[in-house]
Amino acid sequence: MMHETLLPAFDARAKLAKALARMEKSGAVVVTDDSTQWPRGLCWVLLTGDPTKQPEVFDACVIVPEVLSDCFGAIAVPLWIVAPEGVARWQREWSILRLPALVLCRDGTPEFRIEGLRDWRAYCDEVAAAWRAVSAVAEGETR
Repeated sequence: MMHETLLPAFDARAKLAKALARMEKSGAVVVTDDSTQWPRGLCWVLLTGDPTKQPEVFDACVIVPEVLSDCFGAIAVPLWIVAPEGVARWQREWSILRLPALVLCRDGTPEFRIEGLRDWRAYCDEVAAAWRAVSAVAEGETR
């Protein structure tokens, strides 16, 4: 009788952990819990989600940093990434309905949300719209 060797099941969480580690090496801040102290000023936050339920998280981990780089080049707005274990709190507090989500925050307060995966052009357009919106607010502020 011939015995089949079963290959280990695809481990989406391990694959995502590797993707997040690569992003962290590239300068992103990876958050693994829900007690985050967001930076002062502007930052982009990518809420990932459970890769077994939202496999598009893998695509977002590739597309989002590239889109931000293409749109902003030398403009330094940090990217923070919330790993699946830290997402629930921010999804609830920020009223995010669909993951993955890219959120532009000012002092930890969401200013603009892009929920769900987009194609390249749509991400570029929405990221640019978010930037224009928060820039217009910043220009109108008095200090």
